[in-house]
Order: sequence, then C-alpha cells, then structure tokens
Amino acid sequence: EGINGQTLSGIDQMAFQRVLERHREESRLLRTLLVTGIWHDLDGVHDRLWMDVIGRLLGAGTVPVLGVPILSELDHARLYPALLTVSAAGVTAVLRGRDRLLVRIATEVTSAVDRGVRVSMTACQIAHPARVLSDSSVNMLPRWEGKKWIYPISHLLNLDTRDVFTELIPRDDEYSDAFHAFEYRMSLLQEFTNRENRFGYRAMPGEYVGETAWSWDDRDVPAAEDAFRAAAQFAIDWPWTDLLGGDANYDKALVDHREILKTYKRYRM
Repeated sequence: EGINGQTLSGIDQMAFQRVLERHREESRLLRTLLVTGIWHDLDGVHDRLWMDVIGRLLGAGTVPVLGVPILSELDHARLYPALLTVSAAGVTAVLRGRDRLLVRIATEVTSAVDRGVRVSMTACQIAHPARVLSDSSVNMLPRWEGKKWIYPISHLLNLDTRDVFTELIPRDDEYSDAFHAFEYRMSLLQEFTNRENRFGYRAMPGEYVGETAWSWDDRDVPAAEDAFRAAAQFAIDWPWTDLLGGDANYDKALVDHREILKTYKRYRM
C-alpha cells in the first residue's frame, strides 16, 4: 500500500481503508469457520481449539516486524483480524448461551505486546478496540462519505462483523441486539482485567450505551444491562456471578459498572 501524508497522523485515509478492508476479507473464511464451530459446539468440546485460533491471531498481530518503518495506526491495525474474530466469536457465544467461553477467550487467551518490554496481556486487552483503532481515523474513512459517528469504532465493528452472521441472524435488529450484548459483556471484562494490568484499557464506549440504548423503564440503566440480567435468569451456566465477586457483590458490581457507562452516554446535537 502506498501511504501518503494527507492527515495529521500521516496516513492517507483511502489507503488505510484498503488496509482494513483487506484484513476483513482475508479473515472472513476463518471467522465463518469459527462462528460455525462455536455455534454447533454447545458442550464446549472444542473450546481449546477456538481459543488457540484466537491466540495465534493475537500473536500474528503483535509480533514485531523488523526493518519496516512503523506508523502507529498501521501497526496497531495488524490486530484488526483478531479484533473482528474475537467479536464474531463473542457474538456467537452470547447467542448460544456460551458465556463461559466468552470469559475464557477474553481472560485466558494471552499474547505479548511491546511496551518497552514484552508484556503478557489478555485477549480483551490486546484486542481492545481503542488499542487497535482510533476514533479520529475511523471517522475519516471515505466509506462514510463525510458522515461522522458518535462511536465510530463500535459502529465499524458492528458493520464489519455482520458479514459472517447474515444467514444465522437474518434480521438486522436481532443482530444489533446480540452485538450490543457482546459489547456490554466485553466492557465488564475490560474493567475487570484493567485492574490487573497497568497497561490495560478501561471499558470501551460504544453504541451499546448510545442515546437510544437505555432502558425505557429506567433511563439510567443501559438496555444491555437489562438484557444481561434477563439472560442470567435462563442460563444453565452463568460465570459472571463468581467473576464479579459472588452473590453478595454481583448486583453492586453491575450498578457500579452502570455508573462508568453513564459517562459514555453522548447525545447527537
């Protein structure tokens, strides 16, 4: 790709868009196979395989490339296939009631990133949307034809993950609900792992906490939290209670997290 200095970041946005498109298309078959595998593997017999695949993608996106000048946006975007794959696997896990697999992918799959020294980090931190992309670069992509998004990275991920769910989830509203449910769960995991790593990122903002994504019964409660609590009532396996501190602390942890998400609520002016 020819990269010419046409933005403050020094990256031609059309060339950057082509890089992201190439990453998306080259990962499509793998994402399709992973989604199909997780969809049918309700007993978790092959969970280790799905986790290993994601681990290899994380490693491929973080291994240093010697002798190549590094433009930070391009270097970070090498993780875009991993981010799309984690997103696709996570949406599938949510839809199939495989929350434990989502937690395991996010917290047990690790790789090393270079922070002056090689530091081991979990998947939900390495493939954190804010580590891979920037709001400003995504909002400048030519594909939007000048339109700006309130949560540009979230909007991009929602669209670019959709391609492997067109047959499994034909309706766009059902897909968006599933994607928001995934984003909410990942925000919990990002906060949880951020406390354990000084290089971590906090809960991601996204369209799951946008102006229309709050409960009609209580405008201070994200609709994704309502859906999360409802899912717990029907789940055979619900790892979140133990993860968030047990029965005594579970509700408080969700209410505390709600306060974090309120700071991300933005309104279109």
